[in-house]
Amino acid sequence: MPGAGSTVAPAEIRRDDDDELYEIIDGKRVVKDAPIPDLGRDDSDELYEVIDGVRTVKSMGFLASIIATRLARHLGIYAEDHDIGLVILESIYTFSDAATRRPDISLVSFEQLAKITNLRSDPAEPELTPRLAVEVISPTNTAVAVERKLLKYFAAGVEAVWVVHPLSQRIYAYDSPTACKILEMAGTLDGGKLLPGFSMPVAEVFNIPTLPA
Repeated sequence: MPGAGSTVAPAEIRRDDDDELYEIIDGKRVVKDAPIPDLGRDDSDELYEVIDGVRTVKSMGFLASIIATRLARHLGIYAEDHDIGLVILESIYTFSDAATRRPDISLVSFEQLAKITNLRSDPAEPELTPRLAVEVISPTNTAVAVERKLLKYFAAGVEAVWVVHPLSQRIYAYDSPTACKILEMAGTLDGGKLLPGFSMPVAEVFNIPTLPA
């Protein structure tokens, strides 16, 4: 141990013949300003779906994540209080066509949950179709991809799909691929037959609370 009044020298910074700055930390040569590796994360940690046989990594913007979290909280409280089911964020499901889908928000009824016999073993991809799927659009989403996913949801048996657009502040509520209600800021989002009695002003969906000045 260093004696009283002594100090521990910082990591030594050196320059090698290639004019590369590096340090010796714990006996290891570490290049300065090199990208930091993504420790403890591999491909299995990424959020993904399998669409038409292709493994597709999901990415979500920060604003979209905030909106999805807040909307899921409102829906979840209502669904549980009225004994309807659970509202889940970013869960992946295996559909009957052997593809997997990961809605940003999904509603699974308690009856559906009761049929998952291995639920206690924490299955990675339960084989069921959520009753409601909600997609919150990020700038990276394309119109073609969203439409393809919408059609796949209904083909698999999803009963309603909501597509939430944070930038245009609109919600497209689909009861089928061809029946859609477009809700703007003055409108009200209602739960329809899946969440009877639920209502939430569209403005509240997009109104992000901020800290006081």
